[in-house]
Amino acid sequence: MPNRSIGARFTEIRLDIGERSATAMSKRLGIGVNAWKGYEEGQGTPSWATLEKLVALGYDPTWLMTGSGSMKLAGGPSKPVSVDPELFGRLVSAVAAAHKDAGISLPDGRLGQIAAEIFADLTTAAEGPEEYPEQMHIMIKRLKKRLQSALAEPGTGKRSA
Repeated sequence: MPNRSIGARFTEIRLDIGERSATAMSKRLGIGVNAWKGYEEGQGTPSWATLEKLVALGYDPTWLMTGSGSMKLAGGPSKPVSVDPELFGRLVSAVAAAHKDAGISLPDGRLGQIAAEIFADLTTAAEGPEEYPEQMHIMIKRLKKRLQSALAEPGTGKRSA
């Protein structure tokens, strides 16, 4: 069970790299300082380009987004994962729509985390990128069922999907 916020994990990466400030970290990654500061404050969702840069430095994106697993990738830094930004954008929109349809309002950061978890699941389930759209449809359908189930059983302690 993750015990730190996503913002704390961004800060942990910065400190692990040895950067003393958000300004220095943002320059290192080539992103805006306000974007990095927002991530450390748990606000906003990092772009795939930012996640790819962190993966290239050896950080596990699943750990970053969810707190599960190990901070660093096995084997150290790796080549960036190729992600179709348009597909991920559609996935984030579908996750947001599923929650909205269920009457559940979540912060953008949490929607991004859920989308990242679903994307990891769909890339594992698919045999290749050509199957991503079909797998996304299946994963969103499962998300909607989980949301309906959680709403049908209030007070059971089920967390929203």
